[in-house]
Amino acid sequence: NEQAAEKVAEEIRRDGGRAIAVGADVLSKESLRQAAERIHAELGKIDILINGAGGNKPQATASPDQPFFDIPADAIQWVFSLNCLGTILPCQVFVPDMVERQRGVVINITSMCGIRPLTRVFAYSAAKAAVANFTQWLAVHLAQEYSPGIRVNAIAPGFFLTAQNEYLLIDKQTGEPT
Repeated sequence: NEQAAEKVAEEIRRDGGRAIAVGADVLSKESLRQAAERIHAELGKIDILINGAGGNKPQATASPDQPFFDIPADAIQWVFSLNCLGTILPCQVFVPDMVERQRGVVINITSMCGIRPLTRVFAYSAAKAAVANFTQWLAVHLAQEYSPGIRVNAIAPGFFLTAQNEYLLIDKQTGEPT
């Protein structure tokens, strides 16, 4: 979301920092390459990559109105692509900067759902588990094949209310927690 990123970049610049807002589609390598080119031109090589794109959708959520057995494959695929592929593709585009300099940091955002799937969002949980697994694989791969100076870690936030998950946690009729 380039508009939201621009607001953050403005705050950073206002506080004396250097920042730009660059929009990109994490499911498009070409879009990511274009973002990398702009970053290179304006800020230089990439030192840190935080993969935070992700989300779920109601159509991929099991519920009394939508049993697990009726969830459409395209909804599951959308969630998996956004969360898992949306982490892998940015690594393919941005990590070569780190490989070139033999140092850098990749931080992938997974979820406690990927460790302990406690809600009805099975596709999201499975995708975030895949992100955790990919993080471990990438850490070993980069250290063995390129440089132990490139660190790869994951952060697994717990459960908190957001616009993305409020349909799971708040009853629409009463406004009370479910």
